Amino acid sequence: MLERSRAVKMAIAGTCAIGQPSVPRRRGDFERGGASGSVGPMRRHRLLAMLVCVGVLAGGTALAQSGSDPYELPEPTVRDGQVLKLAAASACLRSQRLRVRFTPPAGAVFGWFEVSVRERKVVRLTGIPRAASATVRLPRGRSIVRVQGETLGGQRVEDARVYRTCEPPPATPPAPGERPIQQGGGED
Repeated sequence: MLERSRAVKMAIAGTCAIGQPSVPRRRGDFERGGASGSVGPMRRHRLLAMLVCVGVLAGGTALAQSGSDPYELPEPTVRDGQVLKLAAASACLRSQRLRVRFTPPAGAVFGWFEVSVRERKVVRLTGIPRAASATVRLPRGRSIVRVQGETLGGQRVEDARVYRTCEPPPATPPAPGERPIQQGGGED
């Protein structure tokens, strides 16, 4: 009860709970860096209107950049080479990582893509309306990488390649007649 009466007294006196003035005592108190930094109602409305305009412009820009909705376009005929991008199978790959790229044409939305290495499924992507990629790790030696996918319209694409990772050259052992140099040690 005492707190309530104190708050009422402060409101009448024009101060807030911590003893600072809530309204300017004299004209120009807030302009000189007075005790409170509140924004006047007119400034508040202008600021709010400006923020709304910026939000509408940013939203319109985002819609314009996204282009057409791939789910609304008719599904074109898709081909393996048009959609799947695999690295060329060279003599051997120095890196054990392989990037598989999916680039569906406009209107072709893929329900799923699977990437298998040595008959083991390592990646599954679902609901792909635009370009995507997956990086897979290849085990040492020879590996068959198989990529499969299906559009929402039922068209299937598939590709497979054989890759071989390069084996590091084996360390050469010292010649049998040569003894390794030893430093330090005990007495001979």
